[in-house]
Amino acid sequence: MRAEDIQKLLEIQQQQFNKQQSEMQERQHQQLLLQQQQIADLIGKLGNKEANKIEKDKSADYGKLNKLIGEFHCDIPRAYTFETWLKSKKRTLKLKVPY
Repeated sequence: MRAEDIQKLLEIQQQQFNKQQSEMQERQHQQLLLQQQQIADLIGKLGNKEANKIEKDKSADYGKLNKLIGEFHCDIPRAYTFETWLKSKKRTLKLKVPY
């Protein structure tokens, strides 16, 4: 074999190697994208469960507090002001408010 033939053969082998390497990298890239999507889906499902749990807990807390506290309605003739309402709800609110 001549040097030119060997050089041509090596170039063909290098091209085949580069093509196979490129195909392998593309497959790995596709697998990585698939894995990332699967992980994102899993995290989304887990996150939604936690978010729903937290939202339900907050909803329950709001309902309880709403029943305990109620709305403030000012009634000046009966001397029912915000300060008197706040004093009556202080234990529920657990606030340290100076009067």
